[in-house]
Amino acid sequence: MQKRGKFAEKDAAVVIKQVLSCINFCHKNNIVHRDLKPENIMLEDPKRLDNVKVIDFGTAAEISSKNPIMNEIIGTPYYIAPEVL
Repeated sequence: MQKRGKFAEKDAAVVIKQVLSCINFCHKNNIVHRDLKPENIMLEDPKRLDNVKVIDFGTAAEISSKNPIMNEIIGTPYYIAPEVL
């Protein structure tokens, strides 16, 4: 996304819709990414917006029915809300 530079609002909406679709798919399959940030959103081709990929599932976790609450502070500090830190 950084190579592309600026996004028009309409283009940004297309990208965000795809990212949210990916996250929805993960959540329906009991997976939480836990480090979603611009650096983890990739465009296969910077000139096209039809193939967005979410990467870096290194901190991802599975939500189990035995323990549906996560208490760990995980993620990139720069993107974590100050009140969480």
